[in-house]
Amino acid sequence: EVNPLIGIVILESCVDLRLIGDSNKQIPSGSKIVLKRSASDLNVLCSAISDSRVSVQSNQKAEWIHGNSSLAEKGIHDLMAHLTDLQVSTLRLVVEGLTNAQIGREHFVSEKSVEQIISRLALVLNLQPDRNRNLRVQLVGEYYKWLGAPHH
Repeated sequence: EVNPLIGIVILESCVDLRLIGDSNKQIPSGSKIVLKRSASDLNVLCSAISDSRVSVQSNQKAEWIHGNSSLAEKGIHDLMAHLTDLQVSTLRLVVEGLTNAQIGREHFVSEKSVEQIISRLALVLNLQPDRNRNLRVQLVGEYYKWLGAPHH
């Protein structure tokens, strides 16, 4: 049941909920999602709380609040918004260590299609082929960076 007096604010360390197997569709309408790194100022949270109360009354979709995030973080969020659910799901399966054949069976597509999805991911993420670093390893590194995991 929706209570128009209650607004929901979710603090998240991950820039895209699809990376953890969730989606914005499952979040109650009117909710505000704040990236933890960008909530360094209490005003960001206070504003998100008041905005969420207004949003729930007008039945708006869940929305990300960027707060004090850097241009680089906003750029990553915008980049992730352009990835399809299939691309994000494929990335998650690569991170889990599945082969192209296993990913193909999971998504009901051919192995060649999986190769193309991975190539497109690398292109969108501007990952360059490197003789010293495997492309899949680079994808895993990007994935953990977006999850908010510490990296060097």
